[in-house]
Amino acid sequence: MRKMKKFVLILMVLVGLSLSVNQVGAFSLSPASLELEVKRGESKTQIFNVNNDSEKPILCQIAVTGFEVLSDGKQRFEDATPDYSAASWIKAKSAEFDIPAKSSGKAEVIIAVPKTAKPGDYFACIFAQTQAPSKAKTSQGQEIVIAVNFRLGCIVRITVPGRTISKKAEVGEVKVEMPSAENKEEGIKIIATLANKCALHLDARGEVLIKNSKNRIFDKFVLQGAGKNAKGEALVYPMGSREFSGTVQRPLPAGEEYTAEIAFAYGYRSQKAKSEAKFTVSQEVGDKQKEFLTLTAEPNPIEAQMLSGSFRARSVEIFNLDFEPLVVKAISQVPWIVVEPAEFTIRSGREKSLRIMISVPANEPVARVGKIVLTPERGKPVVVDIVVSETKKEKKEK
Repeated sequence: MRKMKKFVLILMVLVGLSLSVNQVGAFSLSPASLELEVKRGESKTQIFNVNNDSEKPILCQIAVTGFEVLSDGKQRFEDATPDYSAASWIKAKSAEFDIPAKSSGKAEVIIAVPKTAKPGDYFACIFAQTQAPSKAKTSQGQEIVIAVNFRLGCIVRITVPGRTISKKAEVGEVKVEMPSAENKEEGIKIIATLANKCALHLDARGEVLIKNSKNRIFDKFVLQGAGKNAKGEALVYPMGSREFSGTVQRPLPAGEEYTAEIAFAYGYRSQKAKSEAKFTVSQEVGDKQKEFLTLTAEPNPIEAQMLSGSFRARSVEIFNLDFEPLVVKAISQVPWIVVEPAEFTIRSGREKSLRIMISVPANEPVARVGKIVLTPERGKPVVVDIVVSETKKEKKEK
């Protein structure tokens, strides 16, 4: 009986956003993100570098799709809303080309904006795809060919200049979710949706103040955009919306009425959009919060603008909310962040300053996100986000 051959296809899609490295294995694409201004009726040529560090030649294919960020943070490509899609404006000069082993290739892409395009921001994703076939045998002796398709994407934002309505956003529904009876350590969660009312994208940052009826501030924290891996700024798609959320970090006395004041800053002039929600804390929730909310960390996130190959030192203040001294361990989740000291004791009601050392290796992308986990001997761990972006000087030079 002749041995049967089977073909198995595995597709791996990796999209390079501003805070990720657009590389997988021996295959990489640069740039990982692109922002352009193109007037109506004009066109621009963009060159993409595709590197093949493997020992075998590869066939690289270039494809273009739409790109959209939904309110829950999920990304949509092929089915992206056409109103603000630039996919039809982008054409690759060569849809596929060979790249020799240990070499690199260039993909030339033409971006042509129609004369009828309306002013605003438009998005697309340019994918570089390569296929890496390999042979294997099953336990029954059948020969199979496994083809792993790697797709690396560059998010493209094209701004068509012209008169548009001024940047405007509104805070939609605000929800306060209390911990469930099954898991009281979830914390009190504040959820707010920001709606973008213009044809331009918005980079928005949300903060919450928790006050009682006497206007005393009990807590302040930064919200995290849905789909983001760190607190802070998040993109809101043109005429779209995005959900932001965060949890109360300090125990709130029971029986009082509280107000969660939500304020979003967006746009280069830091325009504001505000809303609020009222809630009360039961005795059961208040007692539980005292048990597991034992630490706070400020600032959170820690944000730094840096150059490739540079070093920065930052500090974070840790406060002990517990009634007894706490032993705390501080662990960095990435090698480019070092925290000192790694273990320490804080007396009740006192602060401890930690030194955070951030280094960006030379010839590596600057934009990145890291985390420090602070684990107390009692209570809930606190995660501090470290968000690094390129300095304005380096962006201008590029």
